[in-house]
Amino acid sequence: MSLAGTWIVVASPDFNDAYLHMAGQSYVRLEPNGNATRGQFYIGLQTGEIYGGSDQHDQLSFSFAGSDEMEPIEGDGTAELQGERLLVTLTYQHGDEFTFVCERQT
Repeated sequence: MSLAGTWIVVASPDFNDAYLHMAGQSYVRLEPNGNATRGQFYIGLQTGEIYGGSDQHDQLSFSFAGSDEMEPIEGDGTAELQGERLLVTLTYQHGDEFTFVCERQT
């Protein structure tokens, strides 16, 4: 199954629901772009752009850059299909790592 599409963040072991929905619906969007994948994320007060290779075997490694409460953020991440859900992990340059459970938008 392709990872392309819009995925709604439904849970996180690292953030409560109030944060996840603080500024609206949290999501991760992945779009194929030739031999690469581009995308965006909007989670709580974090927003950013995703730059990765093509998704392989239901998983994707990528880098990201964006902002968290208007402060610059960057790092690496992974997206892995687990059944009907997408598990997204963002590892920030300064060492924090956060995981988000997503369901495909219908």
